[in-house]
Amino acid sequence: LNFLYKMILRSGRRFLAGIDDQKNLDLRPKIPVNRGEFKLDRVQPTLLNGVWQERRIVCTDSILYFALPNDDFVRDHIPMEEIILIEIMREVKESAVESKYTSLIDPRSKQLKSAGDCITEGSAVTGTASIQIRTVLDGFNSGRIYYLQSDSAESCVEMVKCLQKIVGVAKLRAEKASKFRKSQKPLRTFYNSQLFQLISSFLIVSNFVVSIIGAQIPDAGEGTQGILDQLDVFFISAFTAELCINAYANWFKQFSLNMWNWFDVLIVSLSLVGLSPAGISLKFVLLLRSCRVLRIFGKLRAVAKIFSALSFAILPM
Repeated sequence: LNFLYKMILRSGRRFLAGIDDQKNLDLRPKIPVNRGEFKLDRVQPTLLNGVWQERRIVCTDSILYFALPNDDFVRDHIPMEEIILIEIMREVKESAVESKYTSLIDPRSKQLKSAGDCITEGSAVTGTASIQIRTVLDGFNSGRIYYLQSDSAESCVEMVKCLQKIVGVAKLRAEKASKFRKSQKPLRTFYNSQLFQLISSFLIVSNFVVSIIGAQIPDAGEGTQGILDQLDVFFISAFTAELCINAYANWFKQFSLNMWNWFDVLIVSLSLVGLSPAGISLKFVLLLRSCRVLRIFGKLRAVAKIFSALSFAILPM
């Protein structure tokens, strides 16, 4: 233990010694390294607090990043599936002192007008065009509207077409993911129901009782041993089905963060290996039968809290 303690101290000192500047301590998110997935990477003015400021715009298949020019630190970002509208806005001079911004979206077809229409529409048009990006109200950006400026309508049309294509693919991907989440809800309700948890706990206790009986009869006859083997196959099949339902209903974050689920994966996997002709030894299978009863701590919340409190009490401060 002393040797292990010294090794941990030495490793910690080496780690702290390697941190010699503030850059290593900077935990701000960065734009990912471009490995061919950047669809757009340019610097152009962005409207911030009523003032046009230069920002680096990086677009991937799933996220639109905003950063300072020649910088990788993310200042803001938009999930592509949360963009609900992309319009080209342009300033039209109505008089020498009055002007307004008009949309270059056809109100009938709801599609972008052609590049020629963008250039010829209106008699007094400035050369500056901007892109308006609207986001969903209940999304990450809470309905915020973004404005990106461009030097010409043609470049706006090109950029909008690129963004619309990426947004369409992202929405299809999000829709497929939402279908999966919707299919999870009824199965999660069924898995978390008291009836299902009661049946699962009953199977665990029954399996433990059968394991004790099998351990008390080491020299069982062929008939008795056959019954025990059939019961073992039944319990392994039931626990495998229960694990599959749990994994599908709570995939991925909720399932992976629960350590009892990984305990289930270990027990079920080793039990399935034990059923194979070249499986593990009989003694190890019997040990697994006894260990399955520990799964009940993950089923009963009150017992799980007691077990957790006892484990913290046993561990040294």
